[in-house]
Amino acid sequence: MQNNQTENPFTPRALSLAASRGRWFVTGLLLMAALLAGTANTPARDQDKGGKRGVDTMTVNLYVGGDIGRVIALDPTDPAYLAHLVAAVTGVFYEIVASQPVTRLGGVADRIAARLPDLVAVQEASLLRNQSPSDLVMGGRTAATNVVYDYLAILVDALAARGAHYAVAASTEEADVEMPMMNMQTGVFEDVRLTDRDAILVRTDVPPGHLRSLASLSAGRTC
Repeated sequence: MQNNQTENPFTPRALSLAASRGRWFVTGLLLMAALLAGTANTPARDQDKGGKRGVDTMTVNLYVGGDIGRVIALDPTDPAYLAHLVAAVTGVFYEIVASQPVTRLGGVADRIAARLPDLVAVQEASLLRNQSPSDLVMGGRTAATNVVYDYLAILVDALAARGAHYAVAASTEEADVEMPMMNMQTGVFEDVRLTDRDAILVRTDVPPGHLRSLASLSAGRTC
């Protein structure tokens, strides 16, 4: 039993390890942009030689909307682990739905659109998918693909609706975990899959040459 726990995708250990991977991706990329541009969080109105300005960066956390800590805290050695897991995952899923992700991310889009930074570091850009009926409870391994919420797509669309034009320049997966739950409307066991991502959004409406060239600024720089 002990040996199989590391292969179980929804044990607390697997969740904790997955959630800790790649967290430096966004931070590192923003630091690189700041170093190359010679400035960090520079207001758009600040200009340098030639009328060009530095790179303005912003970090946002989209927050999944539910307390996944309750799932991580479960004891996989408990004989009733599966029942407790289904109950906890079901509760977290409906917490996420009740948090109204589309409305919440609209608020995040408002803050970004008010400032219009050149780069936006996005943390907890969750992708929530499901599969009905569940195959996990029967030992199946078919991955859930039906999209319930794609936080990154919702945010980009909300920005576009506000006249703020951004595209995903880079993204990385922090965790990809699928677990069984109960659909409270139908009473059917389903699988819900949470993919946690970090991403970088970049403005697509900046005139060519308006920002200082990162490549030219890096020329002659020694490490």
